Amino acid sequence: MTEPQASTLLALARSVHPAHALEDEPGYADLPEVRHRRQLQERAPGSEAWSALLAELRAWPARVLDHSTLHLDCGRQARMLVEPDHPGHHLVVWVSLLAPLALRYESHHTPGRRAVISQAEDSQSPASFARLDAILARHGLTIVPWALARQSVPEVGVGNLLPGTATLAACLFSSALT
Repeated sequence: MTEPQASTLLALARSVHPAHALEDEPGYADLPEVRHRRQLQERAPGSEAWSALLAELRAWPARVLDHSTLHLDCGRQARMLVEPDHPGHHLVVWVSLLAPLALRYESHHTPGRRAVISQAEDSQSPASFARLDAILARHGLTIVPWALARQSVPEVGVGNLLPGTATLAACLFSSALT
């Protein structure tokens, strides 16, 4: 898989998130970018490609949960419980509704604390990442590296992120990824 170009991803983000607009402004829902994003979100439920990916992930000896919130996000989320004895340890994969793109990380969560996110190179589970990457590749998904996913999208706001503070991860997958 080749790494996606920043300019291509910025253009993709701007195609569904209007510049200089806040969600609570009058007329926001009627902006062309917002209408386009809503159409993508409405068409996404029950996607055959997503179901096939989940089926392959569920063949993994781990519990797999679909944590997608399509009315809020531009992506679907699957969480895989890595170790049954550590219910807060997950591999997480996001798949964009906008293009065949994926973002993945390892999450360690202790109740009452914010989750700690590890990228593949910092992972405690490198073999799991290699296996996950192979599955994503078989499904035609290109992994967006975190260095690129954290790039700012000027003038665009997403969810509670004000214009100018959103990242590619927030725009292409979920505003929960700040």
